[in-house]
Formats: sequence, C-alpha cells, structure tokens
Amino acid sequence: PFSPTVTATFALSNQQFVLPASQNPNGADVSFGATNNTGGAMISSAPLFPAMNWISAPSNLDYSSTPLNINAGIAVGTNQAMEIFTSVMGLYNANKPTNGRYYMADLTITFNIPITNPVLHLVGIGGTYNALGFSTELQLVTTGVTLSKLSGSSELNVTSTAILNSASAPTATTGSGAASGSILVTGPSVTSLHFQLYMRGDGKTPTWSNAIQHSGDAWMIGVSAENTMIELPIGISAFTALAQQHSVGLQWTTATEQNSKYFAIEIGRAHV
Repeated sequence: PFSPTVTATFALSNQQFVLPASQNPNGADVSFGATNNTGGAMISSAPLFPAMNWISAPSNLDYSSTPLNINAGIAVGTNQAMEIFTSVMGLYNANKPTNGRYYMADLTITFNIPITNPVLHLVGIGGTYNALGFSTELQLVTTGVTLSKLSGSSELNVTSTAILNSASAPTATTGSGAASGSILVTGPSVTSLHFQLYMRGDGKTPTWSNAIQHSGDAWMIGVSAENTMIELPIGISAFTALAQQHSVGLQWTTATEQNSKYFAIEIGRAHV
C-alpha cells in the first residue's frame, strides 16, 4: 500500500440533458449508482462501488494492473470499481436520431497525490434497447497524457485521446458487444483526468426507449497505479561537478521552475 493513502475522487459535471422528476428526481442523465428499469420510467438504483464482475461478465484476463504484467489478469470478483449509468432517456425525450453520437456529461477523476502512469479499468461500456445497440464512449480532455490499450475485449478500441466501443452492434455483454479492459494513461505526476462522455447509437431502431421504462448503459470504471513518483517542478538544462582541491564545485542551469524557493545540497557518505 502507498503511504500516505492514495484516493481517487470521481465527479460528474456539465450534464447536457435534464430528465424530468418522473425519470430521475435529481434530473441527472448520467448518474453514479443507477441502472435500467424495465418496469417503469423511474431510474433504478445500483451498487455504487461493487466488484468488477457485477455487470457485463468480464473475465480476469481482460485486465492488467500495471504495464509490467500485461494479460496477467486481475480478480474481477474482489477488485471494485465505480458504477456509472449513462441514461438514454434524455436522447429519447429530445427525439434524437439513434444513429448519432451525442455529448452527455463530463467525468473527472482527481487524485489526492500525483500519480505516474495510472491504469484505468473499464467494465462493460455497451447496452441495448430492443434491437437498438448503444455505448458510452470517453473522450480525453486532459492534456499532457496519452491513452493506450493494455488488455481487454476485442470491442475495446483505445486511441491516444479516446476510449471507444468498436462493436458494430453494441450489447451489454463483454466479448459480445460490450467493451471491457485496462487502459494505460502515460504521463508523469497526474493529479486529475478529465473526460467528456458520449453516447453512440447503432441506429437499429428509430427510438432510444419508450415512455414506460428507463433505458441506458450501466458501466464501471476503476484505477490502479504502480507508483506515486513525483517529478521535481524544475527543468535542468545543464549540470556540472568540478573538483576544487578538497571540495566539489557544483554548477547548474534551470530551463524552467515552478514554485521553487531555494536549492539544498545533500551529501551522502558510505561506510565500508
């Protein structure tokens, strides 16, 4: 375990569609701890932080905890992730075409201390309403980091700035239309990750849902990290060490400095 304890805080913002109270009392179209309701228009509750195999039937081998153990797998029955529900009812209410891709909301993950090269674990982006397939997709807004796929189902398509479901007919089951897997975020001293969430439909039916049920994409996202290496907030462009009789003269030039106040020289001695 890291010391101090490392925490990740998940936040949703910039909701693009507001649901009526009959569909969600707080009006959110993208929610934590919610899911479909086939028996009524009101959104249903779901576990907020369940085991990763709670939905979509992912396998252990879909995941890699770090870049050093690609395809080694993680235990989806004991590791947990944040549950998120991307409702399609806002699109249904607005009568949006089902073959489009629509901006839904923003997801921000904030770390309490800087993390180097964190790994995101995605579970089950993809869902259905009758013959219609649809999927949540994540577009990276944060600059200075890049995304890449470590492992996952065939549907998981990762570019440097996006996490996508490449299935032509998305479903809610991993390997049969839902995308699950691990995504490396390459970058030093990462303090937050900001994504725009989108909903893509395959156009197989003309409507997203109906007035007497609540449809959408229930999915999960978690995070792991190999270390919490923190880079110094300075850039060194030159450094020399020259012998001066019984001492050493140190000279350096900084190209950039951020919130630096002074430099302290520490000397280590080895005893043999």
